Amino acid sequence: MKPKFEFKDSLKFDTARCDRGQYYVDFKVPAEGSKFAVANLIFHEATATAGVISALESEIEQWSRRYAVPVMASAFDASESLIHLTPEKPDSIPVGWIDGANALEVHWTVPKDEVMPGQPFTAAALVERFSDVPHRIITASEKRQDFELTARRNLVLRWMTVIWLVLIPAAILVLQQFNVPFGWICFWLAIARGAWKAAQLFGLIKPSKRQLAEEADALLTRHHDYHCRANPDGFERLKVENFIRESQERVKKEAEELKRRT
Repeated sequence: MKPKFEFKDSLKFDTARCDRGQYYVDFKVPAEGSKFAVANLIFHEATATAGVISALESEIEQWSRRYAVPVMASAFDASESLIHLTPEKPDSIPVGWIDGANALEVHWTVPKDEVMPGQPFTAAALVERFSDVPHRIITASEKRQDFELTARRNLVLRWMTVIWLVLIPAAILVLQQFNVPFGWICFWLAIARGAWKAAQLFGLIKPSKRQLAEEADALLTRHHDYHCRANPDGFERLKVENFIRESQERVKKEAEELKRRT
């Protein structure tokens, strides 16, 4: 299956991650055609708003001086939620660069494109400017192969669904009508299954440990489902709390791993 659009070679840069103590920063090279890089600060410890603002401006200056590129910075807490800096600042996502006088210029509202220095990066300019950031070229051939592989897998899944849900049941019905031995086999299989279910119902066959565990799990699921439906607001709060806890644990783990590596 050939796609109706053309694939092109593209660059994929690694994310540079640095430990800063109270937070770590993920620096992302500008996308092709963009004029600015991105720095995401993830605070794994509680930090005052003034400290967050100072860290954002510091990261903008460091990365902008290092690569001579405008930088857009954002700060996130341990639950990976954006840290809002209003009303202390007009916005929570500053953009900054080093101006012609070698001083830091930070905009706390999105600047117009013509105000931002530099030109949109081409692939060649990205490789030259960010030569110390690991990267690879994803070729058009690789993209086409991935697309075709995904398309084939989807086609196989569709056909498997048709075979299992339509063709096999239809074939069984046809065989039952025109093949007497096969029809009797299906009949006795149905009788045997009914007898087995009846024996389980009357306690003549004790359920296995696996069946008992499955029944207990199903009962617990129905119990949870009942209470979730009875208290939807509480269920929503529980989902948010679980998401926050999982995010905090993931951020803490990543921060600890980064500290060990450094």
